[in-house]
Amino acid sequence: MSMGNIFSILSILALIYVSWGRRKEIKETYKKLTMTQLLSVIISYTVAIFVAVLLIYYGRNWLVSYIPFEPLKFVVSIIIIITVLACCLQVLNKVLKKISNGIL
Repeated sequence: MSMGNIFSILSILALIYVSWGRRKEIKETYKKLTMTQLLSVIISYTVAIFVAVLLIYYGRNWLVSYIPFEPLKFVVSIIIIITVLACCLQVLNKVLKKISNGIL
């Protein structure tokens, strides 16, 4: 088993642990939303994930293809990933606040 697989498994286990501990709080928050709001939240998360994956995969590959130096490719890839995730999270938070009227 490679380090990448071990890291992925540990990350998933940590996410499950945190979610399990906060499940009551999360459930109460979602009960405050109407069905339309809940559906809009699900669609918003799906679109945000889709856009982030597209930008990270295609945008990173396109930009990194112009860099001949391998270690610099890695650094630029990390910067692109962090930037895309930060931008997508910021937009997602604004959209969710507007959809849920400040509940989320």
